Amino acid sequence: MARIIGLNHFQIKGNGSPADQHECKVYKNGRQQFQVDIVIEAYAEGGVIVPLSKDQLESVRLINYDSGAVVDSQFSRSATKNVYEFYGAPPPSRTGSVKQNMSAITFFMSVPASANFAQMQIAAEITLDGATYRTNARDSAPGGHVDKGKFNSSILVAPLAAYLLSARDFWIAYLGHIGYGYPAGGSGDNRYFFRWEIMFRNANFRILGSDISDTAYPTNCFSQFVRAGGNKDTRHWALPVRGVGQRADLGAAFEGTNIHDVFVLPYDRHGAAYAIHEEASWLADQRYTSKKIMYIDQNGCGHYVYLLPNNNGTTFQLSDTATGVLVDSGASM
Repeated sequence: MARIIGLNHFQIKGNGSPADQHECKVYKNGRQQFQVDIVIEAYAEGGVIVPLSKDQLESVRLINYDSGAVVDSQFSRSATKNVYEFYGAPPPSRTGSVKQNMSAITFFMSVPASANFAQMQIAAEITLDGATYRTNARDSAPGGHVDKGKFNSSILVAPLAAYLLSARDFWIAYLGHIGYGYPAGGSGDNRYFFRWEIMFRNANFRILGSDISDTAYPTNCFSQFVRAGGNKDTRHWALPVRGVGQRADLGAAFEGTNIHDVFVLPYDRHGAAYAIHEEASWLADQRYTSKKIMYIDQNGCGHYVYLLPNNNGTTFQLSDTATGVLVDSGASM
């Protein structure tokens, strides 16, 4: 590869905007991201344009515009966009402003809760073939094109304090009976499963994640009510948040796998979470308890509630405490 002797263009863009000093607001929760695009046009002897390799592009550093200090350690960087939305807007689209012979990389940054700055102006820095280039030259024209031998391009990052919602900000609704299937090797008699849907009351908010493992197999039950001498024992599951149409595997035990494990297809609404209860007549271990869950909204802010079985486990309610003050109960059965 030809030796790089200079740059024609070196630009940093925030959330897809080509505007200099574009402000990127982001909640300080380590989950919500803002998008950073780096655009570089490098050249060799004779002005020949040199495409940058993936490793070269990934070596770009973020610096404080004023001091030039590297600030990457104050953020988390990812090559991929997570499920949480950009502040106040859907994910940005590509601007189409990159010329064909320019090299570009996109990555996504989040801000930890420990961040203690109100706003930071951020520029970019890269070292190529022994020379270091920066985009914090105040005397150069903004926009990233070389001016007076230097570059002037930056974004503004404005962290926002995370907020907390309570159980009263949620709604839980009974959706009725749901079918099931047995995975390979499973078996059992007829079963009766019922589905519950959990959402925010404010339609502008969506549940996009939780602290329930999305990788564990299966999702085990957290509670059982065994009715002495009765014929309607109940069992309870809180499900991980997944995409519409995906499958949830229900572990019949409190841990591990069991021949009575089943799967269901409960997910039919984006931005909602789900819980399941089963009615049976053959359960043995009494463990009638609530489950503390952190549901994460579209901004990556997490909110704790307790999911409580009620009415001998035939209904669910949400509460701010483990023992429960009734907030919003589903229909009695």
